[in-house]
Amino acid sequence: MILDGLEPEVQTQLSLFEPAPVSEKRAKLMAELDALNRRFGKGTVKLASLVLPPGKVQAPWEGQAQWRTPQYTTGWKICCWWVEQLLSN
Repeated sequence: MILDGLEPEVQTQLSLFEPAPVSEKRAKLMAELDALNRRFGKGTVKLASLVLPPGKVQAPWEGQAQWRTPQYTTGWKICCWWVEQLLSN
């Protein structure tokens, strides 16, 4: 037995190869933000979700450079080392 189509009709799965649909309201908002930033300078107006709390230099969702390696996609030794560390604990 296969149950298919149980999700709401308004909720759709996005395609990996097609751009996400943009609502008319969102497109207007972005156009207004772009116009304000052209008029008053780049980065003058931002979405509230992009504004950092007082005293913060880096957003909490940004990656930490201390954990980054220049070979994170090609260094198999690094991957093997991490696996060994995980398995030894």
